[in-house]
Amino acid sequence: LLATGRTSAYIKIAEGCDYKCSFCIIPTLRGHYRSRPVDTIVREARALAARGVREIILISQDTTFYGRDAGRGAALPQLLREVNDLFPAEGKQCLPFVMLDPMREQTAQIADLRKLRGERKFCGLKLQTTIIQSFIRTLGEEGRGFVELAAEWDIPFLIHSSVATEDLWAQASDILDIAEKFPHVRFCLAHSGRY
Repeated sequence: LLATGRTSAYIKIAEGCDYKCSFCIIPTLRGHYRSRPVDTIVREARALAARGVREIILISQDTTFYGRDAGRGAALPQLLREVNDLFPAEGKQCLPFVMLDPMREQTAQIADLRKLRGERKFCGLKLQTTIIQSFIRTLGEEGRGFVELAAEWDIPFLIHSSVATEDLWAQASDILDIAEKFPHVRFCLAHSGRY
């Protein structure tokens, strides 16, 4: 079933979630985070491509955690490569933003980003802190390597924030503090939304 029309489709790459957000019932209903094997996802993407789909959107509750639950380390770069290779023409036209988590395995993520940048074009870094329960302010501390990458590559840094005062992860004031600390980085298109 293609709920998005004939040329675009979603593929779920994992089930469940390990975070216990007060506003979310997914861990209760779906259990712990469980990554699907790469080969099953690629097989599904190949079948969709054969049906005329030209855009694959990989989804899960925490895409940055893909593969880590199974002890495979960061499996997302391999998955992205294999799915992208199914759509060589479309891959040259897309403007992807790469999601990251500044509170988890920063060195490994940065190494993966450098490798991925050498193989594929991407146009920005993205952080959705409320979903992954990662403090924005860590970008000024142990996560500053991500900000330095954005500056080095001269790409924008997109941050999803929250206006809810009880949301400790993503306060707009923290974004402003980070932007002030790193004035040479393009923190553009940051927006606020209540989760």
